Amino acid sequence: MKTLLLFFCLFTALNTTAQNKQYYDWEWKPCNPEDARFVSLTDKTDSGWLRRDFYLSTKKSQMKGLYKDSALKIKNGWFRYFYVNQVVSSQGNYVNGKKDGLWISNHFNGIIKEAAFYNAGYPTTIMAWHSQGLKSDSSVYHNDGTSTHTYWFDNGQLSHTGQSFSTKQDGKWQYYHKNGKLAAVEEYKANELVSRVYYNETGQLLSDTESKDRPASFKGGPKKWRSFLLNNLDFLDGVKLVNTYFVTVVLALTIDEAGNITDVYVDVPVSPKFDEQAIKVIKKSPAWIPAVDHNRNVKYHTRQSITFGQVD
Repeated sequence: MKTLLLFFCLFTALNTTAQNKQYYDWEWKPCNPEDARFVSLTDKTDSGWLRRDFYLSTKKSQMKGLYKDSALKIKNGWFRYFYVNQVVSSQGNYVNGKKDGLWISNHFNGIIKEAAFYNAGYPTTIMAWHSQGLKSDSSVYHNDGTSTHTYWFDNGQLSHTGQSFSTKQDGKWQYYHKNGKLAAVEEYKANELVSRVYYNETGQLLSDTESKDRPASFKGGPKKWRSFLLNNLDFLDGVKLVNTYFVTVVLALTIDEAGNITDVYVDVPVSPKFDEQAIKVIKKSPAWIPAVDHNRNVKYHTRQSITFGQVD
């Protein structure tokens, strides 16, 4: 018996006395227990309805939070979300469905990702960091509706800066290549682009100002990517699926400004062998065509599902 990889492009039950239990598949759609990757348990408490979500493969926490209503529509209390490795991905407080106070999020490796202050759902300040610890973002929101934003690449160079009014880009925004050279100067009015000029990585003014923005892509397209995965997968001989014919591992990954895949981790696990195999084949990938945003290469964050099927 062998396992066969089926590729889909981007994009043991817990003992409990809980009042309600619901199973979900890898896409967070309600499903039967045999197809589930997550289980959700809900209890009525004196403070509201407590929901706890778990990764079925590890029986570890994925989320814990308090709702105001039995339909679980209004978040009202402390929420905490977890990666597969049990690092807290984000945590903070809701009041009547709106974020309030300090919210902290972390990268998969445990390094702080973002610290944001909210007032009745509206941010007041946001600070963010790259996965190696350098600052990535500083945004300050003022009482008059304006806000100022500054972003950095992971080498410390300025990425872009500008201001907004009522969450819409307004006035001059400047964008930079990762080498520190100016990439674009754009003028906005209420989120509408008024004018722009582009520069290449040596600082030379470009005559073509047509947008070349694009997501990262595998050289040769989706069919070549699927072929790469099929040709580089080490089949898991002797591994037998129980109560199902298919299992799906979902990975999170980043494609950097040079097209290299970095920061790969399991977002939806199945079991250590399948999880490790999915990571292994992704890490074998050659460089991609980098994403372009405002006339410069940028990081691209995405998720990748890999489905394993069983044939006898």
